[in-house]
Amino acid sequence: MSLTVTPVYGAQGEQVVLGRELGQGARADVFLLRSRPDLVAKRWRDELKPAEAAHLRALVAAHTPELEAVSTWPMNTLHDHGGTLLGVVRPYLNLGDFREVIHLSSPALRQRAFMAAGWAFRVRVAAAVAQAFAGLHAAGQVMGDVNPLHVLVSSQGRVRLVNVEAWQLSAGGQVFHTPTASTLFLPPELQDTALDDVTRTVNHDLFGLAVLVFQLVFDGRHPYAGVPESGDLPTPAAAITQDTYAYGPHSGVRPPPEGLPMDALPDRVQALFAAAFSPTHAHRPAAEQWAHELTVLADTLVSCEQDNSHQHEIGRPCPWCELEAIRGVSPFTSDRHGPEGSAQAAQVNALWQEVIHVPAPPRLLAVTGIPAALPELPLNLPTRPDTVAEARLERGLRWTLRGLALLLLFGGTFAVQRSVVAGLVLPALLILAFTVGRRVSVDWDAMITGYQNWEGRVTERLLPARGKWQAYHTALTARRAELQHALDSLRATHTALEERLTRENARAEYDRDLAALDEQRRTLLQGDEQQWAAVEALLVQRRERATLDVLRRQPIRANILPHLTTRMELQLMALGLRTAADLTATRLDDVPEAWRGALGLWRQGLEDFLPLGVDVVSPEQVQAVRQEHQGTWDEAFEALRRAVNAFRAGRWGSGQADLQTELDGVAAQVAQHRNALRTLDSLARQG
Repeated sequence: MSLTVTPVYGAQGEQVVLGRELGQGARADVFLLRSRPDLVAKRWRDELKPAEAAHLRALVAAHTPELEAVSTWPMNTLHDHGGTLLGVVRPYLNLGDFREVIHLSSPALRQRAFMAAGWAFRVRVAAAVAQAFAGLHAAGQVMGDVNPLHVLVSSQGRVRLVNVEAWQLSAGGQVFHTPTASTLFLPPELQDTALDDVTRTVNHDLFGLAVLVFQLVFDGRHPYAGVPESGDLPTPAAAITQDTYAYGPHSGVRPPPEGLPMDALPDRVQALFAAAFSPTHAHRPAAEQWAHELTVLADTLVSCEQDNSHQHEIGRPCPWCELEAIRGVSPFTSDRHGPEGSAQAAQVNALWQEVIHVPAPPRLLAVTGIPAALPELPLNLPTRPDTVAEARLERGLRWTLRGLALLLLFGGTFAVQRSVVAGLVLPALLILAFTVGRRVSVDWDAMITGYQNWEGRVTERLLPARGKWQAYHTALTARRAELQHALDSLRATHTALEERLTRENARAEYDRDLAALDEQRRTLLQGDEQQWAAVEALLVQRRERATLDVLRRQPIRANILPHLTTRMELQLMALGLRTAADLTATRLDDVPEAWRGALGLWRQGLEDFLPLGVDVVSPEQVQAVRQEHQGTWDEAFEALRRAVNAFRAGRWGSGQADLQTELDGVAAQVAQHRNALRTLDSLARQG
């Protein structure tokens, strides 16, 4: 049943008309208000417990404009007609433009949500986050459960604090505690503490704020994600409890080798981090200090001359260029291109010098030269008949046909009219029409042409079928077809020989052999890269094992996320989801939609905790890979040496001369047949 049909009222009894539903959370639904598009109503689906209702009323009572400026702090309560508390009214935030801050700090998520966000943008957002906390603390409140899910950032860098109902609240002399805590942002002094009745302080908030700032500034790294000098990688809770700040003195860990160095920051910002993560746990830097120093840092960042996507502080080298150089050359403990690799390259290059000093045969400029002149082909035609005699015979036949036509016309007219005069008049008129009648507008030409065509066909039939002239033309046509067929065959042979000569001449064979040698050379030079590809496979396996080890030690339990209750914990266990390692993309499809995003971000935060450098491949492992690949490389090098010796012998184009001779002979025959066909065409035109 839709919740919008039930009337709801504000704290003063005024009716509140709910509009379109914006979304559903774990326990509540969010609706627009029809009369106030800048506000939304958050209505719980289940009946609120007395403590929860008291908490919501206290939240609304504690509302101030200062809190509303930095957060979505509730400003009114919602009730049914009987006065039962149903929810709250709070400012509307367009979530289409805002994302959880982890989408900006985590490199894995940033590529999808904030692709163009450079270091300067992240530093400014860190300053805005600190300013929001400063406003919260100035109003006498603390978040308690500092969590990236509670901090949203827009594409323009605006920051809002959300999920206010899950925070600690101080109102009317009473403190409403929150049992929720995110391990990654909980200060060391609270890591092993039951938090249900613990009053969080501003100093506790400032630890979580410092972690948020660190992750934004240090490209998603966690300040306690260092590389242990000995032993296994600790869990996030253990690392924070033991005060193993990666950049602190005598912490037992070292900074990740591929992370942003601390000296890339101004001394004042370095001092703030050192104070925030000090083992004394006291007097952590205030949010206002963070906001000021980070704003100053953002204002002094300039674009790198080498890469416009990089920014660095004025007067300092670009740390991102240095990191790219480190990451591109050596993600391992030993030099990626060591002495062995250099020696192998030197061997290959020395052998290649022998190749490039072999002179190349001249290029084949033309596959066919001027063909040799051959005698004319015999035409094999019968003797050409006398043209004059044949013409007389044809004219005689035509005039005979014309006379017969007139006689038939006269006879037919006489038979019908029984008059000699009538029989003579009609033929006379026809003769006059065929001669003088051309000037008249009647289409006599068509009539004359039709008669001439008929006369021609009859004449051809009356000529002797085996006459000399007809026999001559028949022989000429047959001979021409024979020569044309032979010419087509010769042209096909000529084309095939040209293609063979293009492939089988000395320079073409030289180029092919050179290309094959170059491919062998490149493969050998890449042999060192192939060895490192095997090392990288070891690195991936080690990192996957380290990641799973961290995730398997992170149980899914109540209060690790806002509103995650014991009941929900049991529901997840029933789905087989007990640790962060179980929260794969496929398994998350089984989770209720309201919890998928939060659980996925929780796992991503734990993955980001894994420090760079824990996946270092030892020199012994590198050497083992080299030895495994050395035998294969030696065999390939010997194969190249044999191929180079054969190349130096230079036996290219052994059949080129014979092919050229054959091609020239065929070209001469083509010319011979063309000349014969031209002669036949000339004779046909004369006949």
